[in-house]
Amino acid sequence: MGQTKPFRSGFVAVIGRPNVGKSTLMNAYLGQMVAAISPRPQTTRRRQLGILTTTNAQVVFMDTPGMHDPEDRMGVFMNKVAEEAFSDADVILWLAAANEAPAREDQLIAERLRSYKKLPPVILALNKSDLLDPDLLPKRAEQYSSLYPDANVAIISASSGEGRP
Repeated sequence: MGQTKPFRSGFVAVIGRPNVGKSTLMNAYLGQMVAAISPRPQTTRRRQLGILTTTNAQVVFMDTPGMHDPEDRMGVFMNKVAEEAFSDADVILWLAAANEAPAREDQLIAERLRSYKKLPPVILALNKSDLLDPDLLPKRAEQYSSLYPDANVAIISASSGEGRP
């Protein structure tokens, strides 16, 4: 009798600053348009769920608003929505833009992550790697991983599908 793999399930909080490709990545994983994609920042204002089911697993992706330095009550609300996903997640997938140096918002996200005493594993996915000279990727990975050294780093491109964790 053949041994079957156990069925696994879990929640993945997809976080990051505005316009790093969180919704694009979730749509790519799901193979369909579930989350709105726009070049305008702050398109996602509430947590959106997307469920990926395979023969051995079910993954619930929680697409969150971009975390940023809020200037008004709406910004404070959207950051709170994103942070609430931390406690519901089995894994945090932090997306950052590989084609840009870490911004203030990335530092704020790292500070928020460090402020939690009990946090699930964090994957730091450097997205938009296809828009950066490959020779610069090691330096960029080092810049981002220094913000949160406990994270596992992955180099990806949500739009091309390259390297998705």
